[in-house]
Amino acid sequence: MDTALQPEIFNLQSAVLTLSRRRLLLSALACASSTIALGTVGCAARPAPRSSAPSDQAGPPRDSGELVLYSPEGQDFLARLSASFTSATGIAASVPPIGGPGAVFGALREDQRVGNVVADLAYGGGPFAFVLLERHELLAEADGAGDERLWPSAIPAHWQAVDLLAFTFAGRGLPPTELASLRALPARDVALVLPDPGRWDYGTMLVVAVLDWFRALAGDFERGWDYWVEVQRGQLHLASSLAGLGEALGRSERAVALVPRHLGVALAARLPDLWLRWPDEVPVLPNFAAQTRDAPHPERAARFLAWLSSAAAEEAILSAGRLPAHCAHGLEACAAGRALEGRAIPLDLTWGFSKYNEVRREWQRRFGKT
Repeated sequence: MDTALQPEIFNLQSAVLTLSRRRLLLSALACASSTIALGTVGCAARPAPRSSAPSDQAGPPRDSGELVLYSPEGQDFLARLSASFTSATGIAASVPPIGGPGAVFGALREDQRVGNVVADLAYGGGPFAFVLLERHELLAEADGAGDERLWPSAIPAHWQAVDLLAFTFAGRGLPPTELASLRALPARDVALVLPDPGRWDYGTMLVVAVLDWFRALAGDFERGWDYWVEVQRGQLHLASSLAGLGEALGRSERAVALVPRHLGVALAARLPDLWLRWPDEVPVLPNFAAQTRDAPHPERAARFLAWLSSAAAEEAILSAGRLPAHCAHGLEACAAGRALEGRAIPLDLTWGFSKYNEVRREWQRRFGKT
């Protein structure tokens, strides 16, 4: 295995752990690491693993068994998703609170090492986390063409695009029309609030996406670094949690955050005067789900992946302020996703993964953010 492919963002100690101790230790290691878990706020105590209870609702053939899902996404969102899946299928979805993308990677790799695979599915953590799992052969193989509807030639057949990490402006103290484009940053007399690229995966993904954008525009991603140098000269505030983003926005008279939409929705619940608006150029990174290699219940995993294309799955994703990857059922709440058409920046996920480790180091070298 080529360990040079492993970005620092996912580096966790891979000491030999017994299965009974592993989850607790991985959770602690994830909180001690410099990377904040995606979709979580800080390292507060996490709830115990839970399963959604089967429903008596009529529907497709039901299965009284269980599947296990490893994910770094927020527990509240995963509870909605698993409860909706259980209601539709009768299959209980257990979602252990493992930690961030590094903890998921470490758990899957440890399962393979000891020959006792626990998880049927992996989901979330952004696209670069999935490239890492793929490179280390932790996902099941599959034949056929990938999903080319949004990201040509980047998606293996066994990756299911679930939701979109689409970055939106979230502002207060200025009209939404005052700031329309990423090119307008830094804006005069406007504080810019970002997820910290040195401490939060969302921030690193944003920097990589903008570098990739400039690579496509100018043929040289170094022009993207010039952009970030200019941004640094403005009123820039970096945060490593949802609470930190809210505090930075709240103490500035005129401020705009650039965050994934579901974080913008959560911030709007805290700050009633906050507005959300898509930039003219939107960094959009898909979240994926896939069956794990040697999954103990492959039929149930396949059932979950098929269910993700249903209207019920779309509703569960939308209810958490997220955008389904494919709004195929005419749901009114999908209007925000349809508004992305013509705005999404085309990205090369393979290039982004190859630069991920370098970008994190370069950000820290240039700007001293840790």
